[in-house]
Amino acid sequence: MRDEDIDRTVRLFKERSAFWTSQGYIGAALYEALASDAALPENLSPKVIAALENVKPSAMAQRRKRGGPPSFLRSAQNKIDYPRASYCLYLRDRFVNRPTSRAAAEYSRAIQATS
Repeated sequence: MRDEDIDRTVRLFKERSAFWTSQGYIGAALYEALASDAALPENLSPKVIAALENVKPSAMAQRRKRGGPPSFLRSAQNKIDYPRASYCLYLRDRFVNRPTSRAAAEYSRAIQATS
């Protein structure tokens, strides 16, 4: 993939993010809208993902080797793609804060008893 194509895809991703934000989507709803946005490419290359996350492509390769997210497809021996939908949902899970429920009373008492 050429650098111009990478830049164009990154710019498009940011433009679509701005579009959905202007439509009132924030938080998890924004990432879910991006996941189903037909204006974005169906699959993203590792270089595009690296540019979006501001890391080196080698960092993405290392993350894949360690089995870390986001999920990817290996369509050929030397061709790796990240599905847009799963990448956007990975971003949702990574960046959107979800309130945690309080610990059950039994658990809290057990911790206090051992202290």
